[in-house]
Amino acid sequence: MKILIINTFYKPYNLGGAERVCEYMVNGFINEGNEVSVLTTCNKKEAIKTEMIDFANVIRLPIKNIYWPYNKKQPPSFKRFVWHTIDVYNPFMARAVEKVLIKEKPDVAVCHNLTGFSASIWKVLKKNNIPMIQVLHDLYSICPKSNMFNGMDACKKRCFKCSFFRFVHPYLSSDVDAVVGVSRFVLDKHLDYGLFKNAKVKTFIHNALIEQLPKIRKNVGFEKLTFGFIGSLTPNKGIENLLKIFNKIDLKHTELLIAGIGKEDYENYLKNKYTKDNIKFLGYQKRDEFFNQIDVLIVPSLWNDTLPTVILESFIYGIPVIASKRGGIPELVNDDNGWLFEPTDLKNLEKLLKDIISNRDKIDSKKDYIISTRDKYTDYNNWISKYMEVINEIIKKR
Repeated sequence: MKILIINTFYKPYNLGGAERVCEYMVNGFINEGNEVSVLTTCNKKEAIKTEMIDFANVIRLPIKNIYWPYNKKQPPSFKRFVWHTIDVYNPFMARAVEKVLIKEKPDVAVCHNLTGFSASIWKVLKKNNIPMIQVLHDLYSICPKSNMFNGMDACKKRCFKCSFFRFVHPYLSSDVDAVVGVSRFVLDKHLDYGLFKNAKVKTFIHNALIEQLPKIRKNVGFEKLTFGFIGSLTPNKGIENLLKIFNKIDLKHTELLIAGIGKEDYENYLKNKYTKDNIKFLGYQKRDEFFNQIDVLIVPSLWNDTLPTVILESFIYGIPVIASKRGGIPELVNDDNGWLFEPTDLKNLEKLLKDIISNRDKIDSKKDYIISTRDKYTDYNNWISKYMEVINEIIKKR
């Protein structure tokens, strides 16, 4: 079978979990004996180019918009407004994608993040009679910022701006044959807003990791206790609330390691404001290096994070997780493997951290449980099989 994977970015331009999931999916489909191509974007100043990466044919289309979103510096607000207006339904990208479809002739398309391609891609696939699956990693089809975050907290409902920029999406999404959420939360959220009404398959499949199970770090003793955060340094990730607590109170014999990068201005703001000795900004770090330094991972997301891959990674390293009670996170984190908290209640998080520091045996007991159950987070073959079942079902129903 000839499968086309579509995502805004692809290696080496990896921004987050969606890009890694795409890479895992490409490898899995190839291992199943399929011919796989990847359609992704590149800088508008570049020409269309094709390259082979890990036995997949990767096609990079120059973005037909005023800038390419793979950018460390945030563009000014008027440029972002123009960009998002074009991205409601980008006919220029639609034409470029159609040329690729005519040449490649895929049997099925699996769409992931469509930022930059726009929802016009659904119409093009339908026009060319190509069955399609939409995998939901975030809230892009509901909110142009993809996160329904108002700068301070998760939006309780969609604002006028989001409604305006996404008014055509329920109609356009009616062409999609199957929709798969990476969590039950993200699937239900889209269905609640009237998207994907005609999809023959509506389901969720939790992501799995391809890595072999790593060695486990020794249990926590009475030495220094290390908490960690890894991910994009953005306001919606709740990183500043975490820094406020560690900067304000005296958490003896503890440290907070921050791994990740963000927009230049925000990253510099955080580094200049939160300068306590036990707070360390590490920049980009490889997972092995990071997880082998920490005892507990903290995921303080303010937005309704759909299913953070970092939680799965933490579990395969046998590390408990303190996480916000938002989005799809409670589908992974529970009393056996971690702690859930309301991310806007800083006093509650402060109290939780002090309790964990005073009762380190709780970390060890949760760690033991995680180690006994971590195999399921790397059940990669089963994960690929579930997607292949969805593909076969929509082809059969055509």
